Amino acid sequence: MQIIDPQAFAGHDASVAQTAFFADQCRANPAIGSDAPVRLPGDQASASLDRAIRAGLGIPAKTIAELNQWAVKLRLDPVGF
Repeated sequence: MQIIDPQAFAGHDASVAQTAFFADQCRANPAIGSDAPVRLPGDQASASLDRAIRAGLGIPAKTIAELNQWAVKLRLDPVGF
């Protein structure tokens, strides 16, 4: 991990602009296949977060069952999905 202070270079705005330019240049390269686009570190995590915000998180039925067992033990209402 690196921590970089943009102010130590050309300032925040210039650093953001240069980083965006660099990312655009990387993504402009030809992909190795239609199912393998050029990606940068953090792209997949960002896409996963966007998907979770839009669609929510899937909870396996086994997890729901275990939570409901604990709900019964703790005299709480079970979750219903």
